[in-house]
Amino acid sequence: SLVNVGISPQPVIAGSNATVTFQLYNSYSTELQNVNLQLESQSPLINVSPTYTFLIDAIGTGLYGGIGYNEFSYKFHVPSTLPSGEYTIDVVADYEAQQSQGLTTQYVPAQSEMPISFYVYGLPRIGLSAAPVQIQPGSEFVVSADASNGGSGLVQNMSVSIKGSNAFKVVGPSTFYLGNMPAGASIPFSFMLEPSQYLDNGTYSVNATITYTSQ
Repeated sequence: SLVNVGISPQPVIAGSNATVTFQLYNSYSTELQNVNLQLESQSPLINVSPTYTFLIDAIGTGLYGGIGYNEFSYKFHVPSTLPSGEYTIDVVADYEAQQSQGLTTQYVPAQSEMPISFYVYGLPRIGLSAAPVQIQPGSEFVVSADASNGGSGLVQNMSVSIKGSNAFKVVGPSTFYLGNMPAGASIPFSFMLEPSQYLDNGTYSVNATITYTSQ
């Protein structure tokens, strides 16, 4: 079994590196020999280094594995595209366990699978887009826009503030509360601008500030 399991740093955030540490404990009534450890996962979660750890010595019953009660450490990279949620990696131990047959004792192959679960926080990626609009200097116009979350984490309490400039004046509301936005979602909104009557021909940008709480 695994004891003293730790995941660092906390919280685990998509796109970062993390380290899992643990000690191996023999809760069998007999000793184990030739223990080999490996980490596995069904998700695209781990890039483990080193992949294997060998315990050369035997592990007696009720004892910790490794010389000097080793703490095993595995480093892995969490993909930046991983959605928020709980993920599991499995520590798989292959070993030889004692088996008695009559008056003789022999070692037979055995395996234990021990899960470690932890929560990963996804990263939001917020963007704004707007349909092109024909501008007449001095004439108000409406901009149809979309706020989108192209990342893998939940966004909460999101608001968008449209900024005026020498080219445009905001007419009416300039701040829009859009609430919560899950990964992959988008929310439409619209606002009104009045361009300067002295605009030259060309393409102009509208600046905005987005504020939100990230999970």
